[in-house]
Amino acid sequence: MGPIVASELPERADGTVMAGIIVLDVMGGYLVDFDLPSARLSLLDGAEAKALVGSLGPAVPARSVNGGLLAVPVKVNGVTGWGVIDTGARETRINTRFANLAQIAVDRAGMSTTVYGATNSASSLRPGQTRSVHLLGRELGVTSIRIADLPVFETFGLQDEPAMIIGADYLGRFRLVIDFPTRRVWLR
Repeated sequence: MGPIVASELPERADGTVMAGIIVLDVMGGYLVDFDLPSARLSLLDGAEAKALVGSLGPAVPARSVNGGLLAVPVKVNGVTGWGVIDTGARETRINTRFANLAQIAVDRAGMSTTVYGATNSASSLRPGQTRSVHLLGRELGVTSIRIADLPVFETFGLQDEPAMIIGADYLGRFRLVIDFPTRRVWLR
């Protein structure tokens, strides 16, 4: 690939060290196979992509949000909202609107944490717990979740909708296949 234009990452306020981030300008033209349990990433096109898609079964159609990431319908405690797939997010986060509609049980004894995220702006995350999460044809059951109105929800254009960011804590046990050009997603 190349040439690739890269931006220097500023020092993170939380001290996290990152070598870099591969984003949609690289992945956006491919079928991307995130084999998360095996820590393997494949960018496929042509015959390889067609062969893999043919073996996966029905896809979940996704919508593109501002910034190019994909969002899929997700149900939390039976309430439907949008889940933005973000393989770079360590934890899943839900906005207050979605948490309230889904009646997320806030863990009052749990500690709120501060995160800085992609914008390097501080946000407070409140711990909560779901009764059920239905994601890409999978029932995840009772799961922990963090509640916050992060600035990135506005960037995505989802600040007024029930929305969440689906992170590695939910996705890490699955093989996630995303066809960015056709906005289709599979979870195995």
